[in-house]
Amino acid sequence: MASRFGRLDHCIANAAIAHEGVLATMCDDEIDSMLAVNLRGGIIFIRECVRQMLAAPAAPDRSITVVSSAVAESGSPGLSVYGATKAALEGFARSLARELGSRGIRVNAIAPGFLEADLSATLPEAKRARIARRTALGRLGKPEDVVGAIDFLTGKAAGFSTSQVIKIDGG
Repeated sequence: MASRFGRLDHCIANAAIAHEGVLATMCDDEIDSMLAVNLRGGIIFIRECVRQMLAAPAAPDRSITVVSSAVAESGSPGLSVYGATKAALEGFARSLARELGSRGIRVNAIAPGFLEADLSATLPEAKRARIARRTALGRLGKPEDVVGAIDFLTGKAAGFSTSQVIKIDGG
């Protein structure tokens, strides 16, 4: 990455898959794929970014943003394994913030609620409507709704913010 774009200042780990279903009926392949993509994939990606950041001269405002999910804190029927992978990422982000803070690298997470995105596109319309009714803003979020939080966390205004999880879930 650095050879192509120069110094790496920000890393945003956003890969995720979800398989909806109660744990008792979930097959091993579905569990394994969520662990592989959501947790292991995020950790490996961040590790590679950290290696690039540490190899370069120190720069101001370096940051890592982990994309978690509001499900990590609140839970959701049929999403227990997905929620577990996202909760693990939040714990990873908090510990990594302690590990990298002295090197000038901030690590935070955002936890979006249900968004109008590929991950929720497979939900039945009745469930999507139920989710929207439960939010204070009365709708599902849009990908653009998380951009402001990412802009903040990667910018100078968040220069003293690390080890935080910001929920973006419509209340």
